[in-house]
Amino acid sequence: METKIIKIKDIVNEQDADKIAHVLQHVWGIGQLDVNIKRGEATISFDKNMASYEDFVQAIHESGYAVEDGGLQ
Repeated sequence: METKIIKIKDIVNEQDADKIAHVLQHVWGIGQLDVNIKRGEATISFDKNMASYEDFVQAIHESGYAVEDGGLQ
């Protein structure tokens, strides 16, 4: 499992966090997931043989949110 932090713009409430968590949970290979509203980030653990970091960034973009500096932390 690989763990990454994705910085996400404009997370302001629990609904935003739930929407992001929902789309990330549907990316093949996701293990653990935590969306933190205060820090504006999602911490993901995933199987890099099943998904890439870019798959998660794409899912966030498709849900209507943007990542900061490509999202990589």
